[in-house]
Amino acid sequence: MKPKPQPEIEELKSLAACEEAMQSLLRNTTRREELVAERDRLIADTTRTYQPSLELIADHLQGLELQLRQYYLTHAAEIEKDGAKFVQLAAGVMGMRLTPPSLRLLNKKWTWESARAALHAIFGEKFDRIKDPELNKQLVKTDLPADDLKQYGLKLDQEEIFYAEPLRAASAP
Repeated sequence: MKPKPQPEIEELKSLAACEEAMQSLLRNTTRREELVAERDRLIADTTRTYQPSLELIADHLQGLELQLRQYYLTHAAEIEKDGAKFVQLAAGVMGMRLTPPSLRLLNKKWTWESARAALHAIFGEKFDRIKDPELNKQLVKTDLPADDLKQYGLKLDQEEIFYAEPLRAASAP
């Protein structure tokens, strides 16, 4: 995807020109917010319109899937007699399939820590996942004086950045 070409920026030559640019920024910001609000209102209206039908259909689908599952399970011996775990129907297929394997504890005698320890005793750190400690920067900023940060190889840094915020008060020109 090509980057959007940047328009040439016209230099403002006076405070009057800045005032005019700020007025334009205010009008365009307000118009954009109005359009976003209108779009969001239309999305909400559309969602409210379709939601009851979608929920009704979802409930119906769930009921049909339960009926098909119940039939399959009660007739599994007949369906699976040749080793097949599915039955082909005119409009689709129903059957049983395995989910991806997941690791679980053998029984209640085991905990994840005891399983890890047992594996660790034989295989060492091979199966250990060790997260690297991470510096809590917010806590450092609040708990240590700025003058002390230097001895830990740190400093506080702030940049001054430009901003332009249109006034929203009724008194704005």
